[in-house]
Amino acid sequence: MDEVIVVGGGLAGLVAARRLAEAGLGVRVLEAEDGVGGRVRSRTVEGFTIDRGFQVLFTAYPAVRRELDLEALSLRSFSPGATICRPGSRSTLADPLREPGLALETLFNHELTFGDKLRVVRLQRRLRRSDPEAIFPGPRETIRAYLEGRQVRWDPVARRIV
Repeated sequence: MDEVIVVGGGLAGLVAARRLAEAGLGVRVLEAEDGVGGRVRSRTVEGFTIDRGFQVLFTAYPAVRRELDLEALSLRSFSPGATICRPGSRSTLADPLREPGLALETLFNHELTFGDKLRVVRLQRRLRRSDPEAIFPGPRETIRAYLEGRQVRWDPVARRIV
């Protein structure tokens, strides 16, 4: 039997190894870390499970439906937004239109300036009124190019939208 070596035990490497094995080939997976999963892994710290890697799984992707047993994963949905934890503080950012109960917490969140929040609201309102097919002029425009074309960009040094 022929043997194939798959370098990397991340999600793509594991899927490739499984496909090769299903095709009847011998497979050896080489992984530098102490376990498989690539960036996707969990660990327990003082009784808390901490996830690293994917926090969101888009179940509509055809590859996800084809490669994963979604029933076995016991997935849960959650509201869009973020909880930002820093030493001694915790803050929430959410879409107040989808989560009205978090509107005040989002409004007074210190992670973004008030101007940033206004720019995001304006962009959101403009996008909601737009036909999704008309948002990008062509199939190759990136999100970055779209935002830069509207003079909206994230400044990582100032940690704000400019």
